[in-house]
Amino acid sequence: MQELRLLRALLPYGRAAFCHIQGPHRAGGVRLLRGVRQGVSFRRDLYEGRKLMDILDYETALAVYRYESWSEAAYATFQSPSSVSKRINKLEKELGVKLFDRAGRASGSVLTDAGRVAMPYIKQIVSDFHSLALTAEDLRREMRDRLTVGYQLLAGSVGAEEILARFRSENPDIDIAHVMRGRQDLFEMVCSGETDCAFVFSFDEDTDKAFLDGLREKGALALTYMRCETLWIGLPREHPLASRESVSLAELSGETFIVNSVTGGPPLRKLFGINGQEKMLGSLKARALDYVGRQVMTDYIVSGKGVLPTICIPPIEAVDRVAFVRVREAAPKASASFIYPRRNASRAVKTLLRFVREYAEGRRQLEHK
Repeated sequence: MQELRLLRALLPYGRAAFCHIQGPHRAGGVRLLRGVRQGVSFRRDLYEGRKLMDILDYETALAVYRYESWSEAAYATFQSPSSVSKRINKLEKELGVKLFDRAGRASGSVLTDAGRVAMPYIKQIVSDFHSLALTAEDLRREMRDRLTVGYQLLAGSVGAEEILARFRSENPDIDIAHVMRGRQDLFEMVCSGETDCAFVFSFDEDTDKAFLDGLREKGALALTYMRCETLWIGLPREHPLASRESVSLAELSGETFIVNSVTGGPPLRKLFGINGQEKMLGSLKARALDYVGRQVMTDYIVSGKGVLPTICIPPIEAVDRVAFVRVREAAPKASASFIYPRRNASRAVKTLLRFVREYAEGRRQLEHK
C-alpha cells in the first residue's frame, strides 16, 4: 500500500520518476505509467493543488542517505541540522510516507521500507535535475552575446587590451563586461563559470606543472601567451634618469618603489629577479599605495612620490607623462596566461582564444627578429 502511495506522489514529476523502477515494484510502476500515457486526465485528483517540488528537499534526503548522518548532510548541503530536519519532514509530508527511521539518528538515519523504495526515484530526480541544469547552462553559453572577461590590477599591460580591441573589431555585437580581481579569485571564478575567461599574470615559480594540473582538475585550462623577462622603471619625464636607455640598481638606490597594496603586489625580490643577491636590495625602499587604476598610479609618479617597477609592457597611456627605462641587472621570470573553461566554452570564448593564439605567435616572431 505504501508503494502505491509513493507512486502516486511521484506522478506529477513525470516519466523520469518511473523509468528506473527495479525489483518487485517494477510491474506496478509500469502499469501506472501506462495509465499516464492513456491521457492527461488520468486520476488528476491525485496531484491537483500539489505544490511545486523543491529540488533541495530531494538533495537533502539523498545527502542524509549517503552520509548516514544528519549533521554530515547539513554540512554537505550548506544547511543547519534543523533545516535538514525540516526539509525531510516536508518531503515526507509531500510524499505521504516516512523515509527515515528517526530512532537511528544517533548513528545515522536508517531508511524505512518506503524509504528504500523511494531512494532510487529520489536519486534519479536529483540526477535528472542536475543534468538539466548543466544542459541549460550550455545553452545559455551558446546563446548569450555577452562575454565576461577577468583582469588583474596591473601597472603595465599584458596585451589584453590589444587582443580585445581586435576581438571587438570583428565581433561588434558581443558586449564585453570587465571584472577586476586578484589572480586566485579569477582562477576560481573561471572554474565556477562566474567569469567566462581571464587574463592573468604570474611569476614562473607560481605557475609550475603541479599548479597547472590542479587548474585542469578544477575544469579550466591556461594558455601562456607572453613571457615577461624585462623589468621597467617608470620615472617622471623630468627625472635625471628618464632620458637613459637603461639604468642600474645602484643608480636606483635612493628611490622609493611604488607597489600596489590592493593586490599585495609581488615582493621586490621577485620583481627584480635577483635571488641570492639580497645585498643589492638592501638600499631599496618600497611604498605600498592603494591605487585602483593606472591613472592614479601615473599621478603618483608624476608628482614625484615614487618610481614604478613593472614587468608587464609599459602602459601606452602613460608614455606622454612617464618614461619607462629598462633595469640592466634585473632578470625577472614571469608570464601572462589566458584562463578559459576546459569544457563547454562558449563560441565567444573560443573566438577570443583564437585571437590570443595569434597574439602569442606575433610576439614570438618579434622576439626572433
